[in-house]
Amino acid sequence: MQYEKSCGAVVVDRSGPKPLYLLVLQGAGHWSPPKGHVEEGEDEHETAMREIKEETGLDVRMIGEFSSQSQYAPKPGVMKTVIFFLAEVVGGTIEIDGDEVVDCQWFDLEDAKDKIIYEDTKEVLDQADAYLRSMV
Repeated sequence: MQYEKSCGAVVVDRSGPKPLYLLVLQGAGHWSPPKGHVEEGEDEHETAMREIKEETGLDVRMIGEFSSQSQYAPKPGVMKTVIFFLAEVVGGTIEIDGDEVVDCQWFDLEDAKDKIIYEDTKEVLDQADAYLRSMV
């Protein structure tokens, strides 16, 4: 069995009346929070911040101590673990490369969950939203 590890973050905009969540449309055709593979020498937060920058053009900072993990088999003989944190934008402008990511948009919680097809990713979004609400 081959093991892979990716890290990313639920990126939130708290400037309006309700939180908005950033999702990227992967080239494979599904929406998700930005994430990607850990590179040698990186810690999990560094990976998440680098991947968000590469996929969206945005600079982020982590919020609180939130983390959530999902695990799945993307192909036979491979088990992948994805660790998500919670982050907010501190700079940059949305720019997508059109290769791995073909779109990037902000959604309220319900619209974001409607876009996401994987149940475990919807759960991560719910957990992040609950964590945000507990901070108030």
